[in-house]
Amino acid sequence: QGVPVVTLTLNGKFYPFMLDTGASDKLYLTESLAEELPGLARSGRKLKSVDLGGKVQESDEVVVADFVASGIHFSRTTGRIRQPWGLVLGAASEVPPDISVIGMALFENKRVLIDVARRQLTIHDSAAAVPDEVQRWAPQQYTYGSEGLVLPFTSGAGRYRMVLDSAVTLSLVKLRVSTFNPRPPPR
Repeated sequence: QGVPVVTLTLNGKFYPFMLDTGASDKLYLTESLAEELPGLARSGRKLKSVDLGGKVQESDEVVVADFVASGIHFSRTTGRIRQPWGLVLGAASEVPPDISVIGMALFENKRVLIDVARRQLTIHDSAAAVPDEVQRWAPQQYTYGSEGLVLPFTSGAGRYRMVLDSAVTLSLVKLRVSTFNPRPPPR
């Protein structure tokens, strides 16, 4: 549906999760999945967020004492109950509202390889060696901030910061125009 979806095994069952590199939390769980997960507790805190349309939403914070997905331990993991988000233009959103979401923060102590060509996401412990098959790949430097993964981009016209947000279905380009004027102001 235009966005990456990975299938995780949780408590012996398979669940689809949208991978959102622009999401600020580790997990955004549907209400139905939250009810099924063993070890999940609601902290009692309400978390607020603002979508692109300016709508403020409130959701319950959740905590999983030892989150294990597809055999990988992520230890104590926090998240929230998922509310619909984003800016929808025209007809209904392409992303079904009943899918849970993984944010990049979940992988803070992991090495993640996103192979777009093969449609694979591979997760290793951060201390693990880089697999032989990807030794010749060119690693891409990035920073991680509130916008998601921020990649440096250079062209003949200048240097830019590009945000990689895997869950968007619409691309926006924002250029900062300099107001520098080399001539002194008139007297």
